[in-house]
Amino acid sequence: FDHECRIVTTTGTVRCVRVMGKPWRDDTGDLLGVHGAFQDITERTEREQELLTKSRALDEAPVGIAITDSTTDDEMVYVNSEFLELTGYPPEEVLGRNCRFLQGEGTQPEPVAELRSAIDNEAGASVERRNYRHDGTMFWNLLEIAPIRDEDGEVVNYVGFQQNITDRVTRKRELEKRERVLHELHTSTRAFYPPDSERDIAEFLVEFIGRAFEYSYVSVKQFDEDRGELTPAAVASETGDDSALGPVAPGTNPIWQAYQRGES
Repeated sequence: FDHECRIVTTTGTVRCVRVMGKPWRDDTGDLLGVHGAFQDITERTEREQELLTKSRALDEAPVGIAITDSTTDDEMVYVNSEFLELTGYPPEEVLGRNCRFLQGEGTQPEPVAELRSAIDNEAGASVERRNYRHDGTMFWNLLEIAPIRDEDGEVVNYVGFQQNITDRVTRKRELEKRERVLHELHTSTRAFYPPDSERDIAEFLVEFIGRAFEYSYVSVKQFDEDRGELTPAAVASETGDDSALGPVAPGTNPIWQAYQRGES
């Protein structure tokens, strides 16, 4: 027999042991007894359990994880299920390959060069780049890499964490586009409308912005010198008066703070 079990010592300590035994027979085959070994494997079991826990953490992580071999062409030796879900590739088409196969015609050269430089300098890096799934669809990938060193300090692996940030990048670009439109709109209204048509400007703005961006509520504020606060110059709303934003007084209100700094 050869099996592992737990024992409780006389001090109440639980230890993990390996128990091995073989029959001991005489020349005629009669059983005389058993000879074997009793080995304390507590430390080894704890290390194995620690490795198992870490392995499960990698397998079940909510981000794509890939580990590459630095002694080869940074070929992937491990990927978790989230990486496969993110890229749409089966494991047999991933392991043993450099992850550059995720690049495509829309992948920008700058983040690729930044990653290459980090690897050449045995450093970490974080970049956003266009990658492509197995079916050819593009997604924005937030890729973070870090070197893994051995006992001598030599880089033997790289670990990469990948997240699909397509929605975030899309929202950011939409906001940037809106910022540009609003800036151009602000500039054009100041250039083409005379100072005595402020009411017309405000009404034009709420109508234009509501239509262009499909906002359910738009309010143009103007500083009232007599009251010392921002007051509504024009409002366009489909949600009723309950959601209307009234005068904005000086203070910590973020709208007043943005107005005071001249920011968005």
